[in-house]
Amino acid sequence: MKKVISLSGGLDSTVLCYWLVDKYGAENILPITFNYGQKNSVETSKAKRTCWDLGLTYNLQDITFLGEICKGVSSLSASSDIEVPEADDNKTPSTYIPYRNMIMMSIALSFAESNEADTVYISSQKKDIHWDSQESFMTAINNVSVLNTTASVKIEAPFINLTKAEEIEEGISLGVPFEHCWSCYDPKFVQVPRSAIACGYCSACVKRKEAFDEVGIADPLPTIKGDLK
Repeated sequence: MKKVISLSGGLDSTVLCYWLVDKYGAENILPITFNYGQKNSVETSKAKRTCWDLGLTYNLQDITFLGEICKGVSSLSASSDIEVPEADDNKTPSTYIPYRNMIMMSIALSFAESNEADTVYISSQKKDIHWDSQESFMTAINNVSVLNTTASVKIEAPFINLTKAEEIEEGISLGVPFEHCWSCYDPKFVQVPRSAIACGYCSACVKRKEAFDEVGIADPLPTIKGDLK
């Protein structure tokens, strides 16, 4: 049976994609990636690279209306004037996109049913702070999905009890090239060669660095903060 993965191009979903291919075979994995008008849209190019590396079909869906709707409250919207904050203890940072995961999961479930897939996989992990990344959210969505009498599709998050460091360890065992995934919310760009560089200051960069430090290996992606001064 086919399996759908919501593949953002981030570290979590990239490791999960490798895990699914290892478990079910590339021929059974259907990635879906969303352009929701995010400031860190470089992650979609990383998703495309992962699909290329694994022999999967890259499927990018345009929902940029979401970034436009949320630009007044979310710094992650590319059209927002709100600056991406440095990492802090704020439980609801301005990088939150209201109801993003619910919208993306609805589309992914539709995609799954249309392709006779029985499961949608998402890469939520133990330290996700947003309400729509929690196990309770997935339980609620699954309770709605079972009402579908035509073809009930379930949502699963195999890494829900793993930390990011544990995900990296899993990725190492699977041969994940971590330079082919993205985390930074506020990418910078250099001209020669034209490429994206992680800021090193946002919460996504800080959490990624902490995880690599915990595992004891260097992150292959450079950052403005740490590598390009």
